[in-house]
Amino acid sequence: MRFDFIPKILIVIFSVMFMFACVPEIKQELTTVTLDVNSPQFQEVLNLSNAGKKDSLSNLLNDPDPTKRYLSARAFCSLSSLLVGDSLLTLMEDPVIDVRMMAARAVGQLGNTAKLESLVASFRAKDTSDVDNPFNAAILESVGKLGDDKYLDMISGIKTYRDNDKHLLLGQARSIYQFAIRGISSDQGSSRMVDFVTNNSMPNEARLMAAQYLERVKDVDLDAYKFRLAEIFTKEEDPQIRMCLAKALGKMTDPEILSYLKNQYKIEKDYRVKLSIIAAYGKFNYIDVVDDIFGLIKDEDYRVGLAAASYLKNNGVPTDALIYKTALQDSLDHRVAAKVYEAILSQLPHYYGNSRYILRRDLLAKIESTTDIYNKANYVVALGYDPPSYPELKKLLEESDEVVVNTAIAGAFKTILANEKFDYYFKAGSRRARRDLLAYYKEIVEVGDAGMLAVIGTSLADPNSQIKALVDSTEWISEALNALNIPKEIETYNELSKGLAYLKDEEFVQRGVRSSKEIDWSLLKQVTDSTRVVVKTTRGNITFKPYVERAPESVASFVALVNDNFYDDKIFHRVVPNFVVQTGCARGDGYGGLNYTVHSELADAIYDDEGYVGMASAGKDTEGSQWFITHRPTPHLDMKYTIFGKVTEGMNIVHNIEVGDKIVDVIILN
Repeated sequence: MRFDFIPKILIVIFSVMFMFACVPEIKQELTTVTLDVNSPQFQEVLNLSNAGKKDSLSNLLNDPDPTKRYLSARAFCSLSSLLVGDSLLTLMEDPVIDVRMMAARAVGQLGNTAKLESLVASFRAKDTSDVDNPFNAAILESVGKLGDDKYLDMISGIKTYRDNDKHLLLGQARSIYQFAIRGISSDQGSSRMVDFVTNNSMPNEARLMAAQYLERVKDVDLDAYKFRLAEIFTKEEDPQIRMCLAKALGKMTDPEILSYLKNQYKIEKDYRVKLSIIAAYGKFNYIDVVDDIFGLIKDEDYRVGLAAASYLKNNGVPTDALIYKTALQDSLDHRVAAKVYEAILSQLPHYYGNSRYILRRDLLAKIESTTDIYNKANYVVALGYDPPSYPELKKLLEESDEVVVNTAIAGAFKTILANEKFDYYFKAGSRRARRDLLAYYKEIVEVGDAGMLAVIGTSLADPNSQIKALVDSTEWISEALNALNIPKEIETYNELSKGLAYLKDEEFVQRGVRSSKEIDWSLLKQVTDSTRVVVKTTRGNITFKPYVERAPESVASFVALVNDNFYDDKIFHRVVPNFVVQTGCARGDGYGGLNYTVHSELADAIYDDEGYVGMASAGKDTEGSQWFITHRPTPHLDMKYTIFGKVTEGMNIVHNIEVGDKIVDVIILN
């Protein structure tokens, strides 16, 4: 066949087409992390994490898709595996900064000190305005989780960061804090944190982190900075920093510093700062603060009265114990009154038998007449500070069918056994009294109540109880353990196991739980960036935004429980003013669980503000139905408790929630 008739132009076209057909397709390299819970990539990685498939996740650390690399690294912030350290270090050179950051965070979270030098070597030491600063900040914090004194000196000695280098300064502050909570601190580190707090030009996030260090770290000498801190305390506008500084000043004993605290209290509007100031009074001479404290017991804000009564319990003196009784007026809040009884009984000498008898009768009468189970439980707790009352407590237990009260009675038995003056109270009858209490424990164990068993477990493990020598057999404990419902009662199981291990002189190994429950992705389709959860309570409405991308398993479980109306009528069973409110317990005493557990999702759990909604747990991967909301920044919870949301409206309600308040309904709005 002749082709002369084919135009030359067609020959050229065919030639070009053939040439391009022979060239392999050029795939565009992915350069961004995209978090979409409905995407196959997201669900693939999270399903592997949920199933605990570490090998498969490790393989994904080298995946071409940066989203998979990021999510896999994030999973290892919650999964314990030292085998992935090298793979994570390889990601320190990843072209995508989000992947690098998460890898650096995971290395610190895994706690593999063998990777420390490689971690430090990954620091990108360029100009401090460099785009890598968020990555460098993650390295600084992880070094704080892994390094020793040498690395603390190195990091705390850095003073070249500019005041507007937000990421680096926060990374430095978080690093020094992480060293300190591991028991590694230095004068240079403390000095650097003082510089942060007293410099208003620095980023507020870094100043707050430094203030948390000054408040929370034990055994740091701040005397050299006392007047600098006192001055900034009186001028500070941020109450979250002010409350930290109040407790920091409480580490000193200078009367002049006390005057700063007292003067600030007179003008202070934020209850959280007031509570911090009252707590700070504990380090000063009793005689210099007791009049102020006594006046605060009757404060119209019960939280203030509770803090003042707690001061008397912890710092009072025996000679004034009966004077405290004058505060017990009919108008006094029940919770405060119960704490005052605790204070009196804690401080009253053991040989004041008649006075103790009268106080015991008063408490028993209040328990009899009080209808609120939580107030009744508070009075029971107070009775625990009167060791001779244990027979009356046993009688109360026999007559009670209230879970909350029964758990409180078990706690009172524990308090009695741990009383350092136990032998003074009972003298020659001490051994018999301990045997009586041990017999009570055996009866309680036979009942098998989860709350009481957990409390007894902690008591058996307490050397101060001196009960170990009286236990001739532990079969009754083993039988109770075997009868527990796992994972529903995993907290009780571990507490009771701890007691058994102590009695048998064995090392306690906490039992973990890997739930077989899969993530129900269909539930998360109704949760978008605009979704809000409205928690209707008897105190008012609280609205929060669910963090579905940060904690999909927790959000899915929460949504499922909401759809089943699980939270309706649930009690806020735990309120710690200036810390958290907690709810979601089916029992109402904090020991209620589900027939499945939710895995910990820790990578993004940074509690740097008030209003975070977190999952309560009794250890890693033991989360269930219970959750809490924070009153303030709580960095000691960082990467230990899952955050699955943040309050957007109703923080005033959160601050005013009291024990016994109820959830009326939970509504998910889109």
